[in-house]
Amino acid sequence: MSNNIGLLDHVFGKSLYKSTFFCFALMQDLWARRKLIAFTSVVLVALIAMDLYTRRPTPALTQSFDSSAMPESEVAFINIVKDYQRRSDKAQSEIQLAELLGKRAAELRGLNLDGEIVNWTGEVQDASASRDGRGVLSIGIAPGISFGTWNNAQSDNGRNTLIPVTSGLYARLDRLKIGDRVIFSGTIFPSGQVGFQEKSMTLRGSLASPEFLIRFSDQTARNVR
Repeated sequence: MSNNIGLLDHVFGKSLYKSTFFCFALMQDLWARRKLIAFTSVVLVALIAMDLYTRRPTPALTQSFDSSAMPESEVAFINIVKDYQRRSDKAQSEIQLAELLGKRAAELRGLNLDGEIVNWTGEVQDASASRDGRGVLSIGIAPGISFGTWNNAQSDNGRNTLIPVTSGLYARLDRLKIGDRVIFSGTIFPSGQVGFQEKSMTLRGSLASPEFLIRFSDQTARNVR
């Protein structure tokens, strides 16, 4: 055996051992990468599953709203969004959707809301709590158009839309039922791309069924007893 090794050393010098070591190191690296990819895949699947679990389907509005009872700013907002909902049905590509979204953003900014809405009318679509106990609220103002908080602390970081447990609005949440007609006010967040920040994951969703982010004021839903 030692003679054979000596012969290999004589013929190949140290190159055989270097090649063997390189192949072994390469296999270790590939195995480590494989484990990393597998771990990353598991994490992604877990995150997607958690998102699907925590995301609640938005119920359809149960009432037809009388626009004559709405503030002019709310009626104008709805008309703009509804117009682009119809236009998005005909869009054939992401580029066309992005162009429509930019045009809608410009029109919404033209309403000069200054990041505040006051005494708008809507219908409760969700009144619940996040995992850390703070309040979650979503209010629809027309089919496929709603305003709501985030439903988890991670997404809400920096916006503080989740309703504090010490607030008067939080105390009223338990009395709210899906379908209740409420008057609401709050802070919305200007965004150059979409006009005001909203929660959709896709361009088409932003146009077809936007969920605008809002930090509700404590005056929201005071009309519900």
